[in-house]
Amino acid sequence: MNEQHIILYANCIPVKGQSKSAIYDLQRNKIIDIPNDLYDFTHFFDTHNVSELYELGGAENYETVHEYIQFLIEEEVAFLVDKGQQKLFPTLDMIWDYPSQITNMILEISDLTFPVLNKIVEGIISLGCEHLYIRIRMEDPIEVLRTILHLLETAPVYSIVFEVELGVHQKIKNYETLIDNNNRVDTLFLLTNEIKKTNSKKIIFSTPKDFITRKERFFRVNISLFTEAQGHNVYFNRKLYIDQEGTIKNAPETKETFGKITDVSNDELYDIIKSPSFQKYWEINKDLITECKTCEYRYMCIDNRLPVLRENRTYSFETECKIKAVHTIED
Repeated sequence: MNEQHIILYANCIPVKGQSKSAIYDLQRNKIIDIPNDLYDFTHFFDTHNVSELYELGGAENYETVHEYIQFLIEEEVAFLVDKGQQKLFPTLDMIWDYPSQITNMILEISDLTFPVLNKIVEGIISLGCEHLYIRIRMEDPIEVLRTILHLLETAPVYSIVFEVELGVHQKIKNYETLIDNNNRVDTLFLLTNEIKKTNSKKIIFSTPKDFITRKERFFRVNISLFTEAQGHNVYFNRKLYIDQEGTIKNAPETKETFGKITDVSNDELYDIIKSPSFQKYWEINKDLITECKTCEYRYMCIDNRLPVLRENRTYSFETECKIKAVHTIED
């Protein structure tokens, strides 16, 4: 009789979906799709040893139980321990917090916002924002980009994504030279209707009409996002958006506005961000949204659709989900 117990690694967490489930491997940043029967099977690991698992499945399911156990061990998401050792392997703490008031920001640089760029950078630093998405809407984007990178040299910014419309006479080589050796620049989206080539791994071309953010920006598997998703909407939570008119919003998709960045001090900006009206969508996580609560990808999905509160006090969306469809097709 095998009295050993099978245990899932603490960083490998199963999540049930409507038609199938997934195991989130938070250390290796990937997911493993599994049938719902296997998800249900994992719930018996705490109370049954290996022999008892086979007995539970019955003779008719012996091969299935064996395949499930072997699959989990071979995929390195589970391991065997001797009787009485289960308590030596605690589960992962699901509490999430972050020392920044704002973790990510979308900023549109225009003739109205560029003159107050120094002030905006001061705000970025004081709010502790580490991730920036910057859209440049000016005639000489390469010089604007250069200025932004210079101003952010001493800022505690971890990553920057730029979005720029490529002009007819602009040289791609100038962009390559500027960003390739800058460790903070993650990606530069160059929007153009022409067919272009680059040697840079950081530059992605797209037409302005068909521009869609890359799929991997919708789906991310890591411990920070997973724990944040337990109680927050990972797209709207701790996000700040300043559009080309200088209007302050939580995100491009939200309707509520909170004045102009040109008219408020950084102290006033801090008070705006701390207000309940600004944080309206922060805690509407996927478990509260009708279309998402039965999706196995709900703890890794950065969906920018705006949740709508219905008369029955539940949240839903006004448009269908296209992100999961893209993931399924490309997989």
